Amino acid sequence: MIEQYLFYLLKLIMKIYRTKISYPLLLSIIGFTILPTVPIMIIDVSFISFIALAIVASFLVLALYTIFSITYSINNEILTVKVGVFQCNQYLIKDIVKIQNTNSILASPASSLDRIAIYFKHNKSPLIISPQHKDDFIQNLLDINPEIRYL
Repeated sequence: MIEQYLFYLLKLIMKIYRTKISYPLLLSIIGFTILPTVPIMIIDVSFISFIALAIVASFLVLALYTIFSITYSINNEILTVKVGVFQCNQYLIKDIVKIQNTNSILASPASSLDRIAIYFKHNKSPLIISPQHKDDFIQNLLDINPEIRYL
């Protein structure tokens, strides 16, 4: 009885996991954003080139904010995936049927290629994410839904 109550209390606590950051991916985003502006700044140092640089810098800041703000939270029986201020999706943990490791390069709320694919009962395509502490994250999901197959 006490064990069930403690388990229930533990389930009520929200657990938040940040995305795992792949630094080669991060450096490539920075490089591909900044490198095209270097010739513009060398060839033409004018007001228009500074405007172009400010626009590129704004996009870079937005991209970096989005990458560093990806979180996955587990609260009761709901998995919430939040990406910056743009996107917040919720999934029922009881609907998860399978989790497997993947290195898929599909667009997803993940900042690393060390990813997991989460399959749901009613969706054909998986949710692909990359939590920082992958084993703890998966164990939390298994504690809530022991019927999940982890491959």
